[in-house]
Amino acid sequence: MNGMEAKGILGIAYYFPKSDICTIMIDYQPSVARVRQAKSDAKSILLASSMLNEYAANGAQKCKSAPTVRMLAVLIPGKDSYGRPDFGSRTNLLKLEGRADKLEALATGRDHLSLPMIQSAGSLHVY
Repeated sequence: MNGMEAKGILGIAYYFPKSDICTIMIDYQPSVARVRQAKSDAKSILLASSMLNEYAANGAQKCKSAPTVRMLAVLIPGKDSYGRPDFGSRTNLLKLEGRADKLEALATGRDHLSLPMIQSAGSLHVY
């Protein structure tokens, strides 16, 4: 993974499944220092790898048969007045969206990721 390991980066995953698209929002606030110290392409690879690890571990069960998967890496700085994550105050870091089968193949069949590999599996948007 170009010298950056996804191990050790902690995120809290929230799944929003629908029949046509499954959105996975991962809050990296618990690892904000590690996320901020990574630079440019290395940060994109670190976040994408971590999101793909989450998808490989839980996506099949939680996303069911949605043909499209959208993964969002975000920072959620706190809770709302009801004690829930304050999604409205989030900062978007990265979005990876593509066909479920392509993302699953990338998530389960790779040791090292590069930006071209990630981009070949879907659209990548860095905020």
